[in-house]
This record gives sequence, C-alpha cells and structure tokens, in this order.
Amino acid sequence: MERCKQDFRQGLEEAQHYLMLCRKLQESLSMARQRVTAHNISEQRKKMKAISNIAAVARSTLRNKLQHFRESALAKKSSQNTVADNSSSHAETLEQSSSAYNSAGTIQSSKTDQPTPKTQNVIPEVGDTVYVPSLGKQAVVLKVEASKGEILVQASNMKLRLKLHDIQTLKLRTKQG
Repeated sequence: MERCKQDFRQGLEEAQHYLMLCRKLQESLSMARQRVTAHNISEQRKKMKAISNIAAVARSTLRNKLQHFRESALAKKSSQNTVADNSSSHAETLEQSSSAYNSAGTIQSSKTDQPTPKTQNVIPEVGDTVYVPSLGKQAVVLKVEASKGEILVQASNMKLRLKLHDIQTLKLRTKQG
C-alpha cells in the first residue's frame, strides 16, 4: 500500500511538472505569436513607407518630365512661329519693295501694307476635334465652358480640362440633319 502511495505521489509530481512545462510553453508560444504579429506590422509599415517614397519620387519625376516636355513643346512652337514670322515678313518686305517700283522706275504707293488676317481661335463645340500642343495630340471636345474660358477634352484615354487658349481648333464636327 505504501508503494502505491509513493507511486501515486511520484505520478502526481510528474504530472504537475509537465503541467508547469505546458504553461511555460504556452506562454512562450503566446509571446512568440505577439512578436511575429508585431514584426509583421512593422514590416508592412516599412513596405508602405517605401512604396509611398517610391511613388513620391515617381510623381516628381513624371512632373519634371511633363514640365520639360511642355517647355520643349513651347520652345519648338515659338521657334517655328519665329521662323515662320521671319520668312513671311521677309517675303512681305521683298513683295512690298518690288511692287513699290513700277517698270518705269518710279515709286508707286502700295496697298499691300495691310496686315494679313490671322486665323481666329473659334470656340469649338462638343464633338469637335482640337489639337492640344502641350500633348502634341488631337482630342475630342466633351464640354465647353466659354464663360470660364475652359474646355474638357479627351485625348486617347485621358480627360483633360484646359484653357481655351491652350488648344487649336482643327475641324468642326459634321452636322447631320
């Protein structure tokens, strides 16, 4: 009987020891789970911060490239206008000087001193095709707000709100009736 009591006590102590080990393992498992969760959260925050930094750099780069593109387009347009103005003024000067003298060598009054009429910037209507120099593309007019001097156009898959002076009217839509 005494032996049974000793075996029972020894089994009880052994069970208590294993129970205590189980509790310690459960606590360490719980701590490990918390650390893994905290690590995951910190890694997600690092990734989100890295992505937002990369996005900011990309936005900045795109903004700079767009600005450079616009400046080069404006410079190209102004150089073309300057070349065209210079050649037209040179041609007008030659024409005026040649028409100022008649065949007898006397000076005539010239009526070509009047400036040539420039094309007026017509306000386009919805459905018209316009040219957007800043993009170098054609676009279709979606909405015209003449009071604000703005126009909504679509070029490919981009919808843009532009000022009327930023576009050139190409052709009017064909009216069916």
